[in-house]
Amino acid sequence: MKTDILLSPRLELIAQLVKGNIAADIGTDHGFVPIRLLLSGKCQQVILADINEGPLQKAKENLQAYSISPDMAPLRLGSGLQVLSPYEADTVIIAGMGGELIAEILAEEPAKNETFARFILQPRTKEAVLRRWLLENGFYITDERLVEERDRICQVLVAEPVMRASEEAAICAERIRDGFELQYPPFWFLRESERQVLKRFAQKELKRLENLLCQLQRSSDRDAVADAIRRIRQDLQRLTAILSEIFPNGWD
Repeated sequence: MKTDILLSPRLELIAQLVKGNIAADIGTDHGFVPIRLLLSGKCQQVILADINEGPLQKAKENLQAYSISPDMAPLRLGSGLQVLSPYEADTVIIAGMGGELIAEILAEEPAKNETFARFILQPRTKEAVLRRWLLENGFYITDERLVEERDRICQVLVAEPVMRASEEAAICAERIRDGFELQYPPFWFLRESERQVLKRFAQKELKRLENLLCQLQRSSDRDAVADAIRRIRQDLQRLTAILSEIFPNGWD
């Protein structure tokens, strides 16, 4: 019988962030995170859910390979949180989807969201869209982490319903005030161990903004793009100022 499973850095981080005896993995795909949680004893039960039968069948095969009983890892076919009953899980994982899709899933049953203590969300795209939706729809973002996987830097968010969150979470939420801050992981959350990942993230983001600015400056209709140019210049200035505080010796 297999007794451990090797996870990618992204999935390893997600597993580390889980709290509570029962978790639910929405869009489980291969079921690797639930397998780690159960083998390690971190969770007594993990619900594996997916909208398609194919991933659930693959997850079932993986669970059997690790001799995990169906009672510990029930499989559910369905969309989003519809597969869960209120209060059925302590932590809900939704990872590897676009930020807009994650927000749509959470928007389907807002009252049910309040019955789960913790959400671990890992958007592939549109992180700012997800952050804004969370803060406008009854959530606090209580933690954020950066993790590098292959050539991609992934952002992992931890969110809690406002009615369940701590006073510290409320204070952190107040620090996220505008569109600029919604674009990036709150830098005060990041650990010392993530500094090198943050440095590479910053380098990529500065390059992206500079390239976008160059494109806009080449526009034949400068009046039409004047506001966009101004916003990008402001973002560059603010991001550079923040990074200068974090990396006083430079981040190049």
